[in-house]
Amino acid sequence: MLRRLILLGLVVLVFGSSLGAIWTSYRHRTLFARSMRLENRIEVLNARWSQLLLEQGTLESHARLARLARSRLGMGLPRRIHILVVRRR
Repeated sequence: MLRRLILLGLVVLVFGSSLGAIWTSYRHRTLFARSMRLENRIEVLNARWSQLLLEQGTLESHARLARLARSRLGMGLPRRIHILVVRRR
């Protein structure tokens, strides 16, 4: 009777251990897959960030601003006749 009880206990422990190993393996796979997805997302976001930094640099360039001022606002350098020099007394 005692042997059967010990054997039954060992069977339950082995079965529980195997279920724990299966669950741990499944959990590891799901977390690893999630980690890979997040790393991929990080790479995509880093690439997009680099593109945005380049675009910001282009948009803020002085040459572009000067070109836009001339084309959209009709701005340019004043002619000599439009320049007035104010002298201090």
